[in-house]
Amino acid sequence: MSVGIAGFDRIRDLVSKRLEGKEPLRTALVVPSSTEAIKAIAQAASEGLIAPVIVGDAALCRQTADECGADLASAEFLDLNQPDMAMMTAFQMAAKGEVQVIVKGRGSTVDFLQHLLSEEARFVKPKSLVTHVAGIKPKRYDRVLFVSDAAVVPQPDLKTKIPMLSNLIGVCQACGLERPRVAVLGAVEVVYPQMQATVDAAVLDKMATRGQIKGAYVDGPLSFDCAIDRAAAEAKGITDSQVAGQADAMLTSNIETANGILKGMKLYGDADVGGVLVGGAVPVVINTRYDEQTTRYHSLLMALAVAST
Repeated sequence: MSVGIAGFDRIRDLVSKRLEGKEPLRTALVVPSSTEAIKAIAQAASEGLIAPVIVGDAALCRQTADECGADLASAEFLDLNQPDMAMMTAFQMAAKGEVQVIVKGRGSTVDFLQHLLSEEARFVKPKSLVTHVAGIKPKRYDRVLFVSDAAVVPQPDLKTKIPMLSNLIGVCQACGLERPRVAVLGAVEVVYPQMQATVDAAVLDKMATRGQIKGAYVDGPLSFDCAIDRAAAEAKGITDSQVAGQADAMLTSNIETANGILKGMKLYGDADVGGVLVGGAVPVVINTRYDEQTTRYHSLLMALAVAST
C-alpha cells in the first residue's frame, strides 16, 4: 500500500520545516470572540507558526482570551466593532498581500462566504474557483483522507469539477503528497449514462490519463468502499488501479456527500478533521460553531501548509 500522510502532526512538522529561518505567517482572525478559535490561534502562535492579526472587537477578544487562558501577547489588533467591516477589512488585506491566512471566528458561515465572494472584497480573481477541502484522519485508515467539496460548491457539473479537482490536488501536494491518489466518487464502479456522477468520473479519469489533469493518479467512478478498502475493490474486480483501496483524496459529486462524509467521520468515526478554503487570495479557515480547538488547529495547519508552498 502506498504511503500517505499518517496524521495532522506530519502536516505540522512539514510547516515547521518550511518556516525554519523565516518569519511566521501573518494570520488574520476575523470577528475574534470564538473561544475555540482564539485558543487555536494562540497554540499556533506559541509554536512560532503564525503572527496573529486580530481583526474585530479588540476588547472582547482580550477578555475572551483571558477567560480561556490563551496568550495573545504577540498579536496585532485592528479594533473594528462591526463584523461586516472586520470581514471586508481582512479580505482586502489578503488581496493586498498583508496577511497570508484568514481564520473565521464567530458568526454565520453563510454571511462570511457572501462577503468573501463579493466583488467588493477583491478576494477572488476572475475565473478562479473557491472550494473547500476537508482533511479527515479516521482511526481505522492509515492516512489523512482529503475530501472536496463539503462547504462551498453545492452541485458541480463536469466543467466545475475540473478546477475543483485541481484545487484538491493542490492541497494534497501542499500537505506533502507529491502525487496523490484521487478517487472520483460514484455509487457504483461502472459508467451508467443515467447516473451523471459516473459519467463525470470517467471523463476526469480519462483526462488525467491523457495528461490534461496533472500531478495525481485519478480513478473513477469508485464507490466509497472501493476507494479506501482494498478487499472491497478486489471483490468487485478492481485489481489494477493506482487508487482503489489506497485513496489519499476523494472528489464527490455534491456537497451533501462530502459534508456527510466529513461530519459522519467526525461524529461516529472517531476521526481527527480539519478543512480549508482555497482558490482565493489566501487560504481561509472556516469551522462550524461547535468545532473544538483541535479541529480548528488542524484546519489552520492545512491553511499554513498551502500558504507556505
